[in-house]
Amino acid sequence: MRLDPRNRDTYLYEQGWAYTLLGRRNEAIPALKRDLVRYPSQFMAHSFLGSDYSFLGDEDGAWAQAATVERAIAVSPNSPAVYVALADLLNSLGKPAEALVAMDKAMRLDPHSHDNDSGYSWDQGLAFTLPGRPKEAIAALKRWLSLYPDNFWAHAYLAVDYMELGHNDAARAEAAEALRLDPQFTVEMVFPTVSLQHKALPAEIDRFRADLHEAGLK
Repeated sequence: MRLDPRNRDTYLYEQGWAYTLLGRRNEAIPALKRDLVRYPSQFMAHSFLGSDYSFLGDEDGAWAQAATVERAIAVSPNSPAVYVALADLLNSLGKPAEALVAMDKAMRLDPHSHDNDSGYSWDQGLAFTLPGRPKEAIAALKRWLSLYPDNFWAHAYLAVDYMELGHNDAARAEAAEALRLDPQFTVEMVFPTVSLQHKALPAEIDRFRADLHEAGLK
C-alpha cells in the first residue's frame, strides 16, 4: 500500500483477511467493509466479515453476512468456493452440523477436492471439533497442517482435540507451537466468550477454553 498509494483500496481484502487471522477483528471490519463497497459480490470477504461480527457478538451483522453468502450460492449454485465460504462462517456462528453439510456439497462439486485441498480440511476440522468429534477433527487438521504448517489456529484446535482425548502431552506441544508462531495468541482469541459461537455452544466452548488453558495458552 505504501508502494502503490494511488491504489491502496486494491489491497483492503488482504488487509482485512490478515487482521481477521490475527484476531484483530475491530481492525478487520472497516477494511473488509471498504473492500465490499468496491467489490460487493466478493463472497469470501462477506464470510470473513460475518466471522468477525460473530466473534465480537454482533448478531445482526453476522447473520446479515450469512444471508449474503447464501444469496451468492443461489446465484452460483455450482461453485464449491461459495460453499466453503458458507461453511467457514457457519463454524464461526456455532453451527458445525450445517457447516459439514456445506463442506460435503463443496467436495461433491469439486472432483479434485482430495488432491487440491482448498480449505476443505480446515473447515472440516473446525466442524468436527465443535460438536466433540476429536478423532475426525485431528485427521482433518493434520491434513491442513501438512499444507500450511504455520497456521497457529489449526495448532490451537488440535490442542483442544488432543485434550478432549486425554492426550495432554500432544496438546501441550500443539499449544506451544501455536504460541511460537504467534506469541500474542490467547484463549480469548480462539473462543471469545462474547461470540455467537459461545452463545450457540456454551458448554462446549467453556470446556474447550479450559482445555486450552490446561494445554498452556493464557
